[in-house]
Amino acid sequence: MKKWKSLFFILLAINLLIVLACGILMLMPGGQSASTKELKSEYSFNISSSKESLTSFINDYLKNQGSSDMPDFHVAIDQDVKVTGAIKAFSSTIDANVSFTPTVEDNGDVLLKVDGLSIGQLSIPISFVLSYMGQF
Repeated sequence: MKKWKSLFFILLAINLLIVLACGILMLMPGGQSASTKELKSEYSFNISSSKESLTSFINDYLKNQGSSDMPDFHVAIDQDVKVTGAIKAFSSTIDANVSFTPTVEDNGDVLLKVDGLSIGQLSIPISFVLSYMGQF
């Protein structure tokens, strides 16, 4: 009987350590930060655009159209698209990062494929997020 008790408490301690480690990783600031340099905005009706002007347009739109209770998000476009921001949860602010790989389809549409999602420094597999969203 003592062996059962000791093994139970060892298993309980391991589970608590895993939950604590996940909680700490979520609450730590994210390691990836988007560049914060200001880009000149270009608001013109052109068929073509540069990455810099598109980035500036998106960030200005998010800044001006967001409500006061909406978290602040920042978009950076390079070879991939990175969205960084903060989520209010557990009465604190948690950094969140999502990276996408853009591909252009034959009809000209841009398709963004999710490469990675991290909350704080905890990287979350995309398949887990999609299955969780599918359940609810």
